[in-house]
Amino acid sequence: MSILPNLLCSLLLTVLFSFSAPIILVGGVIAALLLTSYIPGLEMVGGMGAAQILKFLTTFGSGSAIQGAFTIGFTGSVVGGLFDVSTFFRYQRLKGKRQKIEGCPAADAEIPPKSKQGMNP
Repeated sequence: MSILPNLLCSLLLTVLFSFSAPIILVGGVIAALLLTSYIPGLEMVGGMGAAQILKFLTTFGSGSAIQGAFTIGFTGSVVGGLFDVSTFFRYQRLKGKRQKIEGCPAADAEIPPKSKQGMNP
């Protein structure tokens, strides 16, 4: 049963990356906006942008921005895991069909060329 270890390894990596990607993205955007608030003339843009993102995360986190980020990360990991499982089993099914076709003697036979009747040069 070599399918199970391959599936679990792939699923674990997919879930970890799918969880960490949105958290890193949101954290990076907040950090960039907070750094922008130190540039003269862009203080309001950076400060208000960071406040709006924190308010957005608070909506998903029942009052806590950190919990909102974890909620979005968890949702991303569930979706990524489902996609990975679907892709893995679809690949296994297609791989099995390909092996059946390759083992078929009719698949190795040459296809005769089409006749050129009715074609004018």
